[in-house]
Parts: sequence; structure tokens; C-alpha cells
Amino acid sequence: MQNQPFIHVLTTDPTGVETIDRVQLLPPNATIMLPWGVHHAAVGVARDVLGMRRDIGLVDHKADYAAILQNSRLFTLSDVFYNQPISWWEERLGQPIYLTAAAPYLVEIATRPRLGLVDAQAEIDGVIALDYFLVCHEQRFSLAVNWYTPTVPDRDLSVFVHGIDLANNLVTADQSAPVYGWRPLTTWTPREIVSDHYPLPRVGGLREVRFGLYEQLPSGEFRNTVEYVITDIPECLP
Repeated sequence: MQNQPFIHVLTTDPTGVETIDRVQLLPPNATIMLPWGVHHAAVGVARDVLGMRRDIGLVDHKADYAAILQNSRLFTLSDVFYNQPISWWEERLGQPIYLTAAAPYLVEIATRPRLGLVDAQAEIDGVIALDYFLVCHEQRFSLAVNWYTPTVPDRDLSVFVHGIDLANNLVTADQSAPVYGWRPLTTWTPREIVSDHYPLPRVGGLREVRFGLYEQLPSGEFRNTVEYVITDIPECLP
């Protein structure tokens, strides 16, 4: 009982609640690395005391990640890379890593790229979206995209995601390189599939979503290189 105030603070603090909500979207039996602090403590209490997601492994910034990857998939939050950048992970693993987004703000760390086989007769110029769909979450939609490239792209492009709500207002998601800015196109390998997720607000509903890739020209103008439109918006439960 003497720990109840501490538990209450961790599991009701907005930062802790947000982290717990994101971890709920991990695949079964996954492992997540959270550096020691409020994020780590909140998820630990939610798992060990409240019984939420007992299947996941929780480690900190001192873990043996190579050993973990032998038996589990490894994830972290997208903002962790500001303090533990890609070079930090590669130094500890002793090899390159390949990042993809598994859910909103959740990034998977793998030591092998996910490769795809596309019909050799298909004409593919640059990067395309192999498949894409909208997912309902409690307070938002997320646009899930599997990007694909047959060759290493020769330049970096940014992703745009624009939604039109039921009142015809424009709502936007993250506009940066894929995987929250951590996977510039020129870091991809031939035939790699890079999964990404782009959160959009549910408040106001959605009429359509447009997304794709764009570049900024020397003139300062922006040019879309590929664009997709979604008008089949899923009905979300209240």
C-alpha cells in the first residue's frame, strides 16, 4: 500500500500514460528498450503491477541487444534516437541496423532489411507504396504504409500526409523522411520494404487522405513525385 502514491503518479503522469498507450501496440512477445527514467518506470509498473502486456520484455540502455535479437524483435520509441542515435545502436550491435515503424511512434530495430519481390515486368520508377490503409486507434487514425524501392534511391525525399476532415479542414501528419525522419531514402537497400505509420487526429472525422513523396526544387518550389488518395475511410468505434 505504501507504494500506491508512486504507482499513481507514474501511471497518471501524461508522459507515462502516453508511453503506456504506445507500448500497447507492440506485437506479441516483443522487447522494448526504454532508457531508465519516467518512460521505463511507467511501462514497468503497468506491466508488473497492473498486469498490462505481461508478454513484452522491457530493457534499458545497458542491455545486450545482440542477445535479445536472437530470440525477440526489438523496438523503441521514435524520440529515443535523439539521445541514442543510430550510430549508438550500431556500435553496440557491431553491424548496421534497419529501422521501420511498427505502429505510431514505435520503431523496430533490425539487423537485416525486410526485402520484397515485385514482378520484374512491372515498371517501377523510384519509391512506391506497395500497400497502405488507415487504422483506427482510440484518439486518432494512423496511416500505415509499406514503401518499396527496387534500387537505392539517388536522392532523399520527404513524406507528406494531408487529411481533409468532414468540415473540409486540412489536417497534416509528420512531414519528414520516413520512420519519423530516421530513414532517409538514400539509406535504403535494393528491394527493401520500409514500413511507416503516420498519426492523424480522429476529432472532426476524415473525408479523404492524400499522401506521397515530395522534393523541394532549387527554385524553392515543392514537387510531388508520387501521390496516393484514400477515400475509403474506416468507421471507428466511439
